[in-house]
Amino acid sequence: FPVNIDVADDMLVYNKLFDKDGILNIQIVLYNITNGETEIVAQSNDYINDYFYDVSISDGYVVYNRYYEKNDNKNFRPTTYKYCDIYLYNIKNKKTEKITDKDFFIDIDADNGKIAAARIPVLENGQEKFACMQIALYDIKDKAWSIVLHNESPIYDKKEYLMVGNPKIMEDFVIWQDNTVTTHRVIYNYRNNSFIQLPVLDEQSDTSIINATEKKIVCLEIRGDGSDHMYIVAEE
Repeated sequence: FPVNIDVADDMLVYNKLFDKDGILNIQIVLYNITNGETEIVAQSNDYINDYFYDVSISDGYVVYNRYYEKNDNKNFRPTTYKYCDIYLYNIKNKKTEKITDKDFFIDIDADNGKIAAARIPVLENGQEKFACMQIALYDIKDKAWSIVLHNESPIYDKKEYLMVGNPKIMEDFVIWQDNTVTTHRVIYNYRNNSFIQLPVLDEQSDTSIINATEKKIVCLEIRGDGSDHMYIVAEE
């Protein structure tokens, strides 16, 4: 059965988990919607110790991550696996490139020649609860990573613990989920390296971002009385 699915143009990619002779196997499968052909992008015959999960497809690439090496040292990183690295598969030339090494990236999204992911760094000295998570952005053409959000970003002001995830690339913007606050009203413009504070119509509401174009951000606001309101934030 498919665990995760993503689609771009006439190509669909998904994470397939199946039983083979009593052993769980996992594959990253690329499916051509037009002609029905399938291609195995990656495969593991050891589901427990070599585990694929997130998948994304964009601009002729399949992006996926691989969890490996069980972690028995929670002082190193508070995760079940020690490492989770990202791989980039070129659909045209069928070549795979490992774009991180012995790091930890989850919640992958790819679009506009970029890859966004949440990063869990190793624990800092004296940190006992959870690593200060980050949002990272990878430029496929330049082959370069940058940390675009962290606990010392202006919107967090050196927050002691930061739990963020599920970044999404929407045109020039990166949005993310923030479990340290009740609502999320800040987005990041990666073109000009700036944070944008969205206007609030009702302080008691929950706000989510539905879509974004180059100059407009579409927001959905659910208020305390149960009513919902959709509005557009336009950049000048």
